[in-house]
Amino acid sequence: MKTITMNLTREIFNPDIIIQSGQVFRMVKSNEPLGWYYAYSGDKAVSFRNTHDCEWNFYVSSFEDWDFWQDYFDLGTLYSTYNDIIRKSKDKFLQNALSYAVGMRILKQDLWETMVTFIISQQNNIPKIIKTVNILCEKFGEQKVFQTDTAGTMKLYYAFPTVEQIANLSLFTLQNDTMLGYRAKYILTLAQDIKNGKFKVEELYNLRYAEAMTKLKTIYGVGDKVANCIALYGLHLMESYPIDTWMQKIIEQDYPQYHTTEKYLEYINSKYEGFQGYVQQLQFLFKRKFS
Repeated sequence: MKTITMNLTREIFNPDIIIQSGQVFRMVKSNEPLGWYYAYSGDKAVSFRNTHDCEWNFYVSSFEDWDFWQDYFDLGTLYSTYNDIIRKSKDKFLQNALSYAVGMRILKQDLWETMVTFIISQQNNIPKIIKTVNILCEKFGEQKVFQTDTAGTMKLYYAFPTVEQIANLSLFTLQNDTMLGYRAKYILTLAQDIKNGKFKVEELYNLRYAEAMTKLKTIYGVGDKVANCIALYGLHLMESYPIDTWMQKIIEQDYPQYHTTEKYLEYINSKYEGFQGYVQQLQFLFKRKFS
């Protein structure tokens, strides 16, 4: 067990906001008195809590694991630089969104897990997505235990099922009592295509945004919105800007001067180049909270 202590202001890191943002489905805040948080990615787990003012303690099994989680939380990126640009802009809606959602970060999630969870997100709401993902892990993932603190407290969790574990299932088994519905066929096809080499996931890491989007949309059942989510949360391509029904409401209600989605995206891409996905997360959470 290793304890990593970091000084992270609310401007830099606000896990409560990240949990609400809709980008991650396996990060939770416990009801325990000390305010513990837990995050899971693939077969890895981390516990963390705010111990004093801006001091955060992260509990990991090894320094190698900390390398993974430090990257996962994107702690090497200065989001304050993005915030300064937003605060100096004339975009009042976005400024209000930042004031509410300060401390947001775009997580660097496991790519396979991101592909599956955002296929699950289609025509779905966040509580149901979380429940479905948890069922998928409990039914088909490996049961594991990790030490959550220096006192030796142990916690059970389930790893996210691997490509092989999903690919070896029948469609009936994957659909049965998982809440996946029609999405099970999309997920099973993807797993089998990866396993047999028809879809090469590793190639995605070498692609630019437009190229990655083209390849992601060759996945059975994946359109623009899900492809953008995978590109942003799995590949960390920050120019990704997923548009769902909430974002359409924002375009129509809060940016009517742009008339069309295409004109609005021209504005976003010109004013916030290099961190469009961060802007989207701020707007999305703010609109859902106060709409």
